[in-house]
Order: sequence, then structure tokens, then C-alpha cells
Amino acid sequence: MGIHLTLDEERPVLPPSEIPSIVTAEGVFFDRGKLLKKLLLGNAIQMDDVEREFRAQIQKCLDAGLQLSHIDGHGHVHVYPKISAVVAELAGAFGISRVRLPAERYRYVDLSAYGLGKHTNKFIVTTFARRARKRFLQAGLRFPEGFMGMLGGGNMNRANLRKTLARLPNTAHVEIMCHPGAPDLERDKRYAHWHYNWDAEMAALTSLTPGELRDAFGVELLPFHAF
Repeated sequence: MGIHLTLDEERPVLPPSEIPSIVTAEGVFFDRGKLLKKLLLGNAIQMDDVEREFRAQIQKCLDAGLQLSHIDGHGHVHVYPKISAVVAELAGAFGISRVRLPAERYRYVDLSAYGLGKHTNKFIVTTFARRARKRFLQAGLRFPEGFMGMLGGGNMNRANLRKTLARLPNTAHVEIMCHPGAPDLERDKRYAHWHYNWDAEMAALTSLTPGELRDAFGVELLPFHAF
């Protein structure tokens, strides 16, 4: 399993008093926009706090008996400026050899299916990821060179999945980001502002057999640790 490092919206693993620069007065992480603003405009976010919290998140997973194949991040926070260096260091410390590189191609544009906001977010994250790439390589981390699913985040239904598969980058390994899920009223209420379609993504991902993927798109499925 991969670990989804988190630094916005949710509650931290550590007591808020131990990581004061990355939490609100209520003891929760900042929303994503405020986090990014604080990170880019000054030194309000202390990297020591980020390192301690991420270390605690990783350790919590290990203590639960999980074997971690790779690191990724909520909102792709693991490739944010300054934070990618912390992630690279922790990956080495915990013996995690792989990481997600969410660098969806700039030239992949689909305004017919996805709005301008999705394209703007893709541009920002891809820029961060491309800058983090060198740091990850220097740390000996591996990652699929191809990445898709940024535009389709939360709406990777059958039509969009097939469209994505038909336009994969010409690399040996491509990660397609998806958010499948079973019906869950509590989750849907809590994250209604995301406008995600978990059920539709689950249906899309189970609509194609491995044989159909190979024959129709020339694709074979691999676990993250197998490349």
C-alpha cells in the first residue's frame, strides 16, 4: 500500500502543540489554499513541523502492520516546494523506494470534459512535480514517468477512463490516479465539497478485464512495487 501524506483539511497525528506552524487555533490542518499561501509567501510553515508530522503518519501505518510500497500525498502535497525535500529524506529514513510523480502533461487538454479549474490545478501541480523530480532522483527514488488522472480527478467514469487509456503518454510505466469507492453516505456528506463520484469510478475500473485492457489499449496492470 502507498501512504497518502496529509497536510490539509484533516486532523494531525501528533498533538497540535507539537506542530504549531501547520495547524489552526482549533488544532486542525489549514485548508489547501491557506497552506499553499503560507508555504510560498514566507517562512510561516516550519519544515521541522512538517517532518515530525509526516514521520508520525508513516510510523502510524507501519505500527498498524502495513507494508508501504510508495509515498503520495493528499492534494499532491508531497511535491510542494520545500516539502518534497522532507519527503525525499523520510523515504530514505524509512526505506521506501518509490514515490508518485504527478506530472500530467501540460499539452494534455480536454476542455470538453473538464473545466478551467481542473486545468489550472493540473498546471500548478505538474510544475511542482517537475521541480521535485530532480530531488527525488537524487534521493534514489523511483516513480512511473507517466501520470494521468489529474484532470479526471473525482470523475474518472467509464467514458473518461477509456479516453484516458487511449491517450496515455509514451512511457514504459504510467500511473492513472483514480478514486473508487463503495456507497458511503457519511463520506459523501463529509466531502460533498469535492464533488467526487466514487461509485462511478468503481464501476469504471471494474468494467474492463485485464484481457480487454491489453487487447484494446496495449496496457498491462502492475502493482506499484513491480516496476
